[in-house]
Amino acid sequence: MRNDSRLPDAGRAAARLQWRWPFQASRRPRLLLLFTAVYISVGTILGAVIALGLARYVADRVAEQVSRDVGSLTEEFVATQMTSQLAGTGLEGLRGNGLAAFDSFVRQRLLRPPILRINVWDSRGSIVYSTQAGLLGQSLGLDEHLQEALAGQTVVEVESVEGAEGGGLEGYSRIMEVYTPIRLGQAGPPVGAFEIYRDYSSVASLVASVERGVLLAMGSGLAALYLAILLVVKGGSDLIRHQEREIEEKRATLQHLAYHDSLTGLPNRALVRDRLEVALAQAARSRQRLAVLFLDLDRFKLINDSLGHRVGDDVLREIGNRLVLSVREGDTVARMGGDEFVLLLGGFARVEEVADAARRILERLRRPLLLGSQELHVTVSMGIALWPDDGQDADTLIRNADAAMYRAKEQGRDNFQFFTPELQEAMHRRLSVGNELRRALEREEFTVHFQPVFHLGTGKLEGVEALVRWQHPERGLVMPGDFISIAEETGLIVPIGERVLRLACQAARRWHEAGHSIWVSVNLSSRQFKQPNLAGLVTSVLQETGLPPHALELEITETTAMADPDYTVAVLGQLRQMGVRIALDDFGSGYSSLNYLRRLPIDKVKIDRSFIHDVTRDANDAAIAQAIIAMAHSLGLRVVAEGVEEAGQLEFLRHRHCDEVQGYLTARPMPADGLTRLLERPVFAPLTGAGDQTA
Repeated sequence: MRNDSRLPDAGRAAARLQWRWPFQASRRPRLLLLFTAVYISVGTILGAVIALGLARYVADRVAEQVSRDVGSLTEEFVATQMTSQLAGTGLEGLRGNGLAAFDSFVRQRLLRPPILRINVWDSRGSIVYSTQAGLLGQSLGLDEHLQEALAGQTVVEVESVEGAEGGGLEGYSRIMEVYTPIRLGQAGPPVGAFEIYRDYSSVASLVASVERGVLLAMGSGLAALYLAILLVVKGGSDLIRHQEREIEEKRATLQHLAYHDSLTGLPNRALVRDRLEVALAQAARSRQRLAVLFLDLDRFKLINDSLGHRVGDDVLREIGNRLVLSVREGDTVARMGGDEFVLLLGGFARVEEVADAARRILERLRRPLLLGSQELHVTVSMGIALWPDDGQDADTLIRNADAAMYRAKEQGRDNFQFFTPELQEAMHRRLSVGNELRRALEREEFTVHFQPVFHLGTGKLEGVEALVRWQHPERGLVMPGDFISIAEETGLIVPIGERVLRLACQAARRWHEAGHSIWVSVNLSSRQFKQPNLAGLVTSVLQETGLPPHALELEITETTAMADPDYTVAVLGQLRQMGVRIALDDFGSGYSSLNYLRRLPIDKVKIDRSFIHDVTRDANDAAIAQAIIAMAHSLGLRVVAEGVEEAGQLEFLRHRHCDEVQGYLTARPMPADGLTRLLERPVFAPLTGAGDQTA
């Protein structure tokens, strides 16, 4: 379970990602068979309909052309040959010698295959001439075709031999009858009709041949089309199969990414929570303890800021590897995000076993990290929550282990702490304070007290530092030490800081209007300093309050400044271009170098109060304070000493030419109205001034 990407026990989590592509491999042959069956059935019917229709159309055109040809031939014969034979006598000349001569003429000129029989009809429907001797002289009446011919139309009809007069055509299946009107003059009416019987078998054979050709061509075309479509379908099937493989690979990748950390390959927050639920069920059945260990790297931000994020990523990967090697098969190591890791350890009967495991893990992590040519020493703070003592569900156990981890950091880092009920009470208190802070913002309960800053040479009050206070409706005046850390955690420090900035500028503007040209200094928290609209906010507040930019001083701590030197230089440069003063607070407590200090666009440094406290008793502190003053002056910066509470400290600073001082010795923080009274005598006198007891 350590680092397995197959999620053997992910339970519902893995099930949620299971899905199938509609075209499964096992169904693909069935799909091709179905296509073939549908194509053959539909294609055959549709092809047959089209082929038969086309064949019929072609056959009709062939028959029509043959009919026109025969009709034209017959008309020409009647008009040119027969009329000349009957000129002067008409149909009456078809008797005796005239009949024999006409018979000889017809047989020589026309009666040859495929012409089978010739009849000549008079206008009464009697046959006055026939090549079939038995028909001569018969009167069969005027049928429909004969009437049309006597009306002047050439009629062509195809019929079976049963319809032919007189028989004698039994050897033929179908015949073509052509009736042509006989005119003895150009304008006269027809005096009779000339009828020929033509053998239609050759035409029928031609039509059948055409039909077979059309059907064969259509069948071949459908077969070729089937093969072409089959190739397309097969290509599509292969493409689908390829896409299926790609989708399956991507699905597996997405499933892995959804439940694993992309940097370390370890299970992520979602998967560890699911595994914890599974482990809780197993622990309940086995009645053994389950431990949740929450780890956070100590001072990891310093590694990122000083060595870069690439080295930071390498550190996280190596820590993950060491954690995997530190646990047993079946335990889980997960990365929650950032520099936080969670371990799930099961199968414990006693708390001491968990403590021993925690010690082994810390010991392994303390070993130096070799990253290329760099050797790093990294430690972690660890919090431990146990099932069933510290929680019954996954969320509670992780939350309580996290709280115990913060307790480990408070105890000096590089240690582990078990969760206790007291920690839970502290968590509830912090949650309660966080909610109260939100209400305090809405009700404008935050106010500002001001601590004067005096010029050490003249004793003149030059400016004030704005310090936030919470005027709680029940607890009274609450000092920042009781809520600032919670405000930082919740992000409420940003709106609180904005309110302090606005109140401080409003107060300074009133003092300027009263004739007191002092500046006001406002602290910027780390979160506030990183806000992208900081310069815009300061500009807006200055315009809103009417305070000149040179009368505002903004303080950032040395630690904040060094977190991202390039960003710090850019932002402070913007603020200084506006005319705002910049002070570096708590100087000496961080890790800034002289090179960085020279780059920063600042006006003054404030010596951290920890060096001032023992400056008259500790030679090291005295040397550090003196060095800071000398270094700042060499860079053209003014120096302020914070936390001056004793006359000896004041004298030490005076002799080292410190520029400004603030502290209980000169004046305590006070409300704005108290400072207004102090401005009437703006020279400090040691141990005077009323106000609250804490900055």
